[in-house]
Amino acid sequence: MRPVLLLVWLWSLAPTAMNIKVAPAVPDPPSAPSLAHCPKTCGDVSISYPFGVGPGCFRQGFDLICDTTTKPPKLFLGNTTTQVISLFPSGTVLASIMYTIPMVPGVGTYNLSWESPGRNLNIATYNYLAFLGCGIGVYLYHPDTGDLVGHCTVKCASMASMLLVTEGGGICNGMGCCTVTFPVPFRGFRVTIVKNNETVPQPFANITIKAFLSFRPYIFSIADLLSDKINASTVGASSAAYLSTVITDNPNCAKARSDDKTRYACGSSNCENVANGGYYCTCSGSSDDGNPYILDDCKQGTQPPSTPSLFHLFAQPII
Repeated sequence: MRPVLLLVWLWSLAPTAMNIKVAPAVPDPPSAPSLAHCPKTCGDVSISYPFGVGPGCFRQGFDLICDTTTKPPKLFLGNTTTQVISLFPSGTVLASIMYTIPMVPGVGTYNLSWESPGRNLNIATYNYLAFLGCGIGVYLYHPDTGDLVGHCTVKCASMASMLLVTEGGGICNGMGCCTVTFPVPFRGFRVTIVKNNETVPQPFANITIKAFLSFRPYIFSIADLLSDKINASTVGASSAAYLSTVITDNPNCAKARSDDKTRYACGSSNCENVANGGYYCTCSGSSDDGNPYILDDCKQGTQPPSTPSLFHLFAQPII
């Protein structure tokens, strides 16, 4: 081809070549050095990415607030009242979710709800909701469909009869306390409490309703029932539940890997789909004590996990 014709031909291809768009590379998960400036603890709770406190320290939707006005400081999920009790590198969160609901004369129905910030935490089915009260019916609804998925009733008898219930450690069986369980993992819950048309003996008439989410069996106490409030000092270790991290910016692992608009959370770690949408990351083999949400952090784990496995934590009967 003559030199002049060659130049003309190449020039004709230039616009086409200039219009070729190269898909941007999906950024990797952050590395440990890039998070070195981030707070590592709040009080006695260790903080692990994708959660974090402060700019540049958390994945979108996983921000935490450290309340330093208390002694010791307390850690909360975003701008909520949900307190974080423990946080594991795997992304599992032990959280305190509880409610106090005063009974108001003339009011027969009460509603409460909870949703994980960013809808990025699942309530697993080994957790349950406990309700302390008298003369009430409790109805649990699916947070997305509105379908009724659980129901329990609480009755109260005379003080003598109630004391018999608690002899030797009372179980939550509908006398002063009842529980509802989750048929599938939920990102939150909606509950309606209805006051039954029945006479409640003193001193249990019109007492405050208490509710809390837990994974451990609750041992019923009349003192808890008669209290005007509920907190960790009343129901103790029972007032906490395990929540599992879900990355929700894509519906599954395959879509997350191919999406050039969002940061793939797992990097070189394993990816697992979540039944109700999204995915989560895991380490494998002897790397279970690493953080799968930090670049190459799984490779740091060469010893058996330093924390108890989730199987041992959850292998308790739920009452």
